[in-house]
Amino acid sequence: MNDLLLNLGKLHTTALGAERIRNNVGLATDDVVAWCAEKIKNADSILRQGKNFYVRTGVISITVNAHSYTLITAHREKPRKGETMDGVGIIRKMDDIPALKAKLIAAFEEKSHKQISRYGLWLAEHILTLTHTLRDPAIDACFEVNQRWQAGQAKFQEARDVADVLLRLAAAEKDPVRVKVLRVIAQVAAIPHVKRHALIASDYAVTLINLLYPQDMDAVRQEREAQIQGMAVEERPPVATKGNASPRWAAPQGAK
Repeated sequence: MNDLLLNLGKLHTTALGAERIRNNVGLATDDVVAWCAEKIKNADSILRQGKNFYVRTGVISITVNAHSYTLITAHREKPRKGETMDGVGIIRKMDDIPALKAKLIAAFEEKSHKQISRYGLWLAEHILTLTHTLRDPAIDACFEVNQRWQAGQAKFQEARDVADVLLRLAAAEKDPVRVKVLRVIAQVAAIPHVKRHALIASDYAVTLINLLYPQDMDAVRQEREAQIQGMAVEERPPVATKGNASPRWAAPQGAK
């Protein structure tokens, strides 16, 4: 494990550093160290160069002194090429409500990787229910790999392998609705590998709504609001379903 992750308990900053980070990132919290520690736990990359660690998580970059574990600064990066909406890869042909997508991203940034994995399972079940899609072994594998990863029993590569199978199935599928469903499920399967796949899955869900309800922005609004509500739920216990070996997941009240 990276030395920075092993020494998160030593993370600290000065009053001036805390104020700089709050101003750069636009934080409301007083506990800058705890906020940065959570970001580092869920980092997309941690690179040591010279005397510092450079952390990237979403569009947030954090610099930490490698010897003293002092938080030096943090700021929002400009989106990389091909990115938008706070660093999330866009799906260009999509009728959406940007303000609600931004609200979903803001909620996403406050959640841990495991909380987002649980959100992904809710989203997958929500889409399966919406489209009356039956679960098959490939879809079940998405649920299983997330559940095992949450329990510390699956590696990132297993999640990637499951996602690859689902994407190949989507590429071969002729039914346009099932193509969208499989793409949502594939992105959910990849969440243990990279947390931001949950936002891509959410975007694919909106493209599905566009397909089912063309030019219906009220349907888009309902979907985004359901996603925001789903993201807000802290715990989502499995719900037993007769005749189904894999657990079903409870949707939050009011979800579409």
